[in-house]
Amino acid sequence: MIPAAIFMGTIMLTDGTHMEIRALEFSTAYFHFRLPKSVCPKSGEDVCLSFFSYAENTYHDLTFRDYRIQECTENTNSFYTVYRFSTENPSYKEAAGKLSQEYLHYIQLKTGEEGAAVTKALTEYPVDESKTASSFAIQRQQFMHFLSKSFSYQTLPQEVGITLDQPEKWRHYMKMPFPEFLLWYFTVYAPGCSPVPAEKITHLYIGNSFCAELFPSVEELPILVEKLQAEKKIPVFVFSLMRQGQRKVLLSRIHTLHTVISQTVVSQKPLECEINDLGMLAALSNWTPVLSDEILLTLGIMPARRRKDVRLPWKHGFTKNDAALDADRKQAAERIFGKTATEDPLYRKQLSCSWNIKRFSYECCGYAPSITQPETATLYLPYYQMNTATNCTLYAECAYGSRGMQTGTEHCPGYCQKKAFLYPDDFHMVGYYNSLFGFDPMAMQEMQRLRDRGVKRICFNFL
Repeated sequence: MIPAAIFMGTIMLTDGTHMEIRALEFSTAYFHFRLPKSVCPKSGEDVCLSFFSYAENTYHDLTFRDYRIQECTENTNSFYTVYRFSTENPSYKEAAGKLSQEYLHYIQLKTGEEGAAVTKALTEYPVDESKTASSFAIQRQQFMHFLSKSFSYQTLPQEVGITLDQPEKWRHYMKMPFPEFLLWYFTVYAPGCSPVPAEKITHLYIGNSFCAELFPSVEELPILVEKLQAEKKIPVFVFSLMRQGQRKVLLSRIHTLHTVISQTVVSQKPLECEINDLGMLAALSNWTPVLSDEILLTLGIMPARRRKDVRLPWKHGFTKNDAALDADRKQAAERIFGKTATEDPLYRKQLSCSWNIKRFSYECCGYAPSITQPETATLYLPYYQMNTATNCTLYAECAYGSRGMQTGTEHCPGYCQKKAFLYPDDFHMVGYYNSLFGFDPMAMQEMQRLRDRGVKRICFNFL
């Protein structure tokens, strides 16, 4: 399937309305697409197709009528019908041929080259291997040096959380008194930054937004919950993306968690769960604990997509290291990256009415994000997610010697506990878990501005 970000379009239906389409198979003469069985497209009306240009970093629109649509296959057990769109239009052939070549080049880079080579090819960054740290521990110290300059407890909002997003973190938490754990946590994951006072930490985010393998076991959950209750810390349990094969596992986890909480905790209600998959939200929408507000659902950062990549300043001709362009960089970032989907009032209303969503997650990502209702926002910093693969690239590299050989993993040995993908220091980025993260050195200043605009909760997501 061709990514919607590089090829999309709209087509006329028999009832006179337009529907967005995207390609399943793609060539210079035709493409296949699918629609629900309840709707049917027709030929002869204007169709508008948008092709992304990697070289120009923009879209080119093409509108024409000389095409044919015919039903291709129909699976009686499926909810959709596949159609074949074919044309001899020379403008389509030219645009489709160019996109095919550029996308093939991109795929070859991603599967066959190291990160530095991909970066150089896509952004023209002058790669210098000597400017890449020898380990993530060293690079982490460099990142935190920027943060420590502006780290002040006076700027923190009312509610402050930290992430326990991997086994090492929550297992140390279970073994240590909380002040001692905080000292260890900041020493390891935020070296150079003084620990936040224990009394200022109100929430602990347990679980991982990106990888389903990084969640406490059934045996660990009661111990965690009991300790949280004793220390009067509010838990937020985080659930990751959900592949179809993981559906039963993830839904079983949240049901088990609800049972454990019901048996252990009386005072800490409702239970807050951060969900990063719309399919999981749909599966939970009619569950009694959700309908009765025993469980408060927060929309995680994954469904609220925005363009955020530390390499984009290089591609757009300005860099973060140029102080004279700092104001222009921020204005350009806001113009280029745009707003997240959760800023749409209709989308928020739909999430609230259909799935009982009460809180939304945001990230500091090189500029202060636009937040419509800051009182219901959770702001993550100083790292932000740039890309996530449901089939882990780190696992593929460690298990098969190539990040391109990605497969689904079961019973993962946890390579991410010891390894990470490193990139040039200038970029402030790292490959960790099954994701690519950027580091925002201006996160504390952006957090302060957003706090002044009404954001009441932040969460430190130190990697």
